[in-house]
Amino acid sequence: MHTFLSSVLVPRGNRTHNPGVAKTMLYQLSHTGPRYNAMPTEEVTIFWRYKDDRNVYIIVSGKADLTDQDRQFRNRIRIFPEECANGNFSLLLTDLKDSDSGSYSCFIPTVNIHHQVELSVQEKPTPEPKIGPKSSSVSLKG
Repeated sequence: MHTFLSSVLVPRGNRTHNPGVAKTMLYQLSHTGPRYNAMPTEEVTIFWRYKDDRNVYIIVSGKADLTDQDRQFRNRIRIFPEECANGNFSLLLTDLKDSDSGSYSCFIPTVNIHHQVELSVQEKPTPEPKIGPKSSSVSLKG
């Protein structure tokens, strides 16, 4: 018997993220149970992918393999390898952009885990300038 916990932490409890509010997204993926907790870090292999075919982050035998990492994610991803032995396979994506919207998947072949989550990033709208009728002042609301 094992417990599966998977969540996406985003502002205001939804899956739409506004980069004007924060610049990072944490995909929290945790699994508990004997087959996950007994996994030594050096045996962990994880594939985080974007839209099923673009490599976000890969760990092979407990070590990061960024050889084929998609340019879009270079220097913007953090994994917590020290937590893998505890069943925590979370991914932190920083400096969010509109182009980060889409489907992300995590595959851990040694324990046959495949999890997918959808991210929607929306730019904060630019406020419209308002010009008062009796003055030449401009105020921005937003």
